[in-house]
Amino acid sequence: MMTSKNKGLIVKKIVSSVLLGVVCALLSVLLKYLTEFIEVSVLEFLAESRFAILLIIMPMLGLLSIWLSNRFIFKGPASKGITEVLDVVGKQSKSLNPMKIVSHFFSGLVTVSTGGSTGIEVSSVISSGAIGSVFSDVVRDAKFKRYMVMAGAAAGIATLFNSPLGGLFFVIEILLTGAISLELLSVIGLALAGAYFVTWNLDSTSLFKVTIREWHWHAIPYFIGFSIITALVSVYLTKLVVV
Repeated sequence: MMTSKNKGLIVKKIVSSVLLGVVCALLSVLLKYLTEFIEVSVLEFLAESRFAILLIIMPMLGLLSIWLSNRFIFKGPASKGITEVLDVVGKQSKSLNPMKIVSHFFSGLVTVSTGGSTGIEVSSVISSGAIGSVFSDVVRDAKFKRYMVMAGAAAGIATLFNSPLGGLFFVIEILLTGAISLELLSVIGLALAGAYFVTWNLDSTSLFKVTIREWHWHAIPYFIGFSIITALVSVYLTKLVVV
């Protein structure tokens, strides 16, 4: 028979998972909108002005500002990218520093908005994972912390691409190091539900607009073949980079 203490613990996990999705989604939406706003107001303005030559040094200025902020404001070890999240997921004793929320938000925003050759996906994943690490303190359990970090990353990716399934598959393919459990799927599902609530009300536009006028069953083998080819290329590129 379930005790009142166990019931309270379950309620805490449910509420914290949903709120995690909401907060991570708000952070990702803010990061995306701010990046687009700065790109339009700065880069496009420079491109249409007589100071277009400044576009050449904008990425360097962005990198310089990130280096200065990491050196004097966000003091700590150098960023290792998504490996930071993988380290926490693989080692139950580790946590993501809450300062990662601000530092990676800032670095992603500045890098992309100044023309750097990267995206805001990694920054969103690490910032959202750090939020998950903070939220997990409600329930002091190492396994739940891992789940919340993964759920936060899933919510961040789902918000950027307006795709809850994309967030789930990202965790399964990239972050998951062990077996899939019902509790993990529940935590991720609740976080994705919270994130979807935000995107539905604030950012419901699709990344790609595809109009299907007629469906042909004979196209299925081509979809299967295309999926196999892209999967092989993806695995090859991943091995190429990691190894």
